[in-house]
Amino acid sequence: HGGCEKGGVAFGLEEKDINLQISKILKRELRKKGAKVYITRKKDKQVPLYSRVDFAKEKHADILLSIHQNALPNPKDIDKKHGVGTYYYNKQSYNLANAIQTKLLSATGFMDDKVNYRSFALTRPTDQLSVLIECGYLIYKPEADKLIDKDFQRKIAKAIAEGCEDCLRKNY
Repeated sequence: HGGCEKGGVAFGLEEKDINLQISKILKRELRKKGAKVYITRKKDKQVPLYSRVDFAKEKHADILLSIHQNALPNPKDIDKKHGVGTYYYNKQSYNLANAIQTKLLSATGFMDDKVNYRSFALTRPTDQLSVLIECGYLIYKPEADKLIDKDFQRKIAKAIAEGCEDCLRKNY
């Protein structure tokens, strides 16, 4: 998401803005841990989906993280389905998805929308560990209110960075 591609929209909030804010904080958190970090967008501009995958390949990334806020096609189910969820496709990415999900659940207190196997453009790459993270549901007001809070965004970013670190320490 970015530029004219807003992603989910609810309560006057646009997913693209929250994604970018969390991504910038995450970049700082990962760098504190010694990681070399590349980010596909530093400002509100559209970056084509497969260009993101190509960018990760060009940079020889070890990990590809895609940050999002979730929504539902049928919002009447929002009382039953919300929370944080992490997606993977390739078997080698499962441990990373699980480590991030565990840290996010602890940091956010959100409902567990689970670690999910899904074929998304940004979970399919095999050159690196690739996961897509849904930090919460933008269409669920209690979560939306937290997702726009800078301190809460910092909690999310720290949890993702810790999940990456935990996975790498245990598996490599």
